[in-house]
Amino acid sequence: MKVGLIPIHGIECDLSDRWWTPWARRVRQALGAPLGRTLPITWEHLSNNRVPKKKLTWMRNWAGDISAVNDDKIRDFFDTQLHQQHAKCVHGGLIPLLLVHSLASVLAQQSLLRQPLAGVRLVTIGSPLWMRYVLPPLVRPRGVRRWVNGYSVLDPLMQLGILTWARITLPEADRNVHVWSGHEAACYLKRRKLQAAIRWAVE
Repeated sequence: MKVGLIPIHGIECDLSDRWWTPWARRVRQALGAPLGRTLPITWEHLSNNRVPKKKLTWMRNWAGDISAVNDDKIRDFFDTQLHQQHAKCVHGGLIPLLLVHSLASVLAQQSLLRQPLAGVRLVTIGSPLWMRYVLPPLVRPRGVRRWVNGYSVLDPLMQLGILTWARITLPEADRNVHVWSGHEAACYLKRRKLQAAIRWAVE
């Protein structure tokens, strides 16, 4: 069965018009087969941070947008978009692979808790879900069949956890995969160890 890729970006300083294209290329490389469909969700226009991102440092971008977790407009957007893209996968006979980066992993996880979707394979990369002290309690959503979490001690977001003696892996995930990567999604997806875990997720 072919895979329907649902990529969702995190906080990026320079988001191109077709940011999901290199993601899809790496996932195809991981699977060793063409994707059935790529159904991206873009939420940059909903960000509460109105300052142009190119003028901010990475950490200020992330800190400025963390309020998105509690934004009703963004919550409604995610609920609607995830439901629609998942439905397209199911109706097309595709395995829904939800690939989420950075803060988008929090928004997607919360959306899946509000409206569980069946058969989802979830891959989180560079995720702040380990931040139990600033984010909602971490619960595994019903309907998630397999969950792979990619993390790196070189990722500035993970280094923040290391400095505060926090646990940066996610016990709720089926597999926590460490790779040598910065915070960029494309960098994570190049790593063969993570690609192997993505291949396992959709088996």
